[in-house]
Amino acid sequence: MNKKVKYFLKFIGITSGVYLSFRYLLPLVILFVLAFICAKGMLPIIEWCYVKMHISKKVAAPILLLLFLIILFGFLGFLSVALTEQITGLIYSIPQYKVLWDDKMEAVCHYIDNVFGMTEGNSLKFMEDIIRQASDMTLKRIVPTMAGLAGKALIIFFQALMGIFIFFVSVLMFISDHKKIRKAFKTFPLRKQVQPVLIELKRNGLIYVKAQSIIICLISLICTGSLFLIGNKYYLLFGITIGILDALPVLGSGVVFVPWAVFSIVSGNYLNAAILITGYIASLLVREVLEPRLLGNSMGILPVFMLMSIFVGINVFGVLGIVLGPIGYVAIKTLMQTKLKFFE
Repeated sequence: MNKKVKYFLKFIGITSGVYLSFRYLLPLVILFVLAFICAKGMLPIIEWCYVKMHISKKVAAPILLLLFLIILFGFLGFLSVALTEQITGLIYSIPQYKVLWDDKMEAVCHYIDNVFGMTEGNSLKFMEDIIRQASDMTLKRIVPTMAGLAGKALIIFFQALMGIFIFFVSVLMFISDHKKIRKAFKTFPLRKQVQPVLIELKRNGLIYVKAQSIIICLISLICTGSLFLIGNKYYLLFGITIGILDALPVLGSGVVFVPWAVFSIVSGNYLNAAILITGYIASLLVREVLEPRLLGNSMGILPVFMLMSIFVGINVFGVLGIVLGPIGYVAIKTLMQTKLKFFE
């Protein structure tokens, strides 16, 4: 068989396999993957407790895991309550903000018409059309989704409880049987083919997830702080949302902060504009400085391919594609470079 044809078939086979694995297999095993990662991270601490403090591993493991879950869910619970309060407040204030927004927008559009010599009312009509289209699109997408989630709230709650229980038990089992699991993997028939891929995914995938998590958290803090300083009541909700938005390709905190700053300048609120611009520059510097340092060249992905992988990931997997896209690219690249006997 022609080498080019063989290479093409191998590429199609691997890409299809990675896609199907991420689409259908990953949702079934993700809980156990996270449990395995958590167990592996806890093992050194459990060993330290056993050696230094003479605490049995069977006692230390559940205590440490329970402590970790209490801290994690305590933080998530606090964040959820704060966000829920701000979302509720925002929803109740929509009529009031709509009146304020209409007045401000009319003043800004009037200013634009005068500056550019346009017919009075053209800018306002253009903006009203855009807002109407955006509102219609949002209602068509969000309302059915929220209604569906409300109907399934009880089911989701019990599924979450079951997931936490399975995660807890799985972590303890992985900790208890980690030596047996390692021994079983050594006797796995395809270990030589699978191990390089797993090592590469562990190295590059974890580096990417860790880097993006750190950057998103820092940018969310900067955005939240900036909005708090300008006196926005929904600083936490908007700050976290903008921080996540910053991770998306092409978009960033500037998509929100720059127009907001311009709007503040036109409205005569120069201090708010200065704070927003400073927040945007700080967010930009954090990503530009930290991303090369945290990622470096370790992933071996050119910036354009990183952008493509994130774009494809978002289109296929939604928001999770920010993480799954680059990891999928690394998986395909590693598999293509690995000599797999069933492809030869």
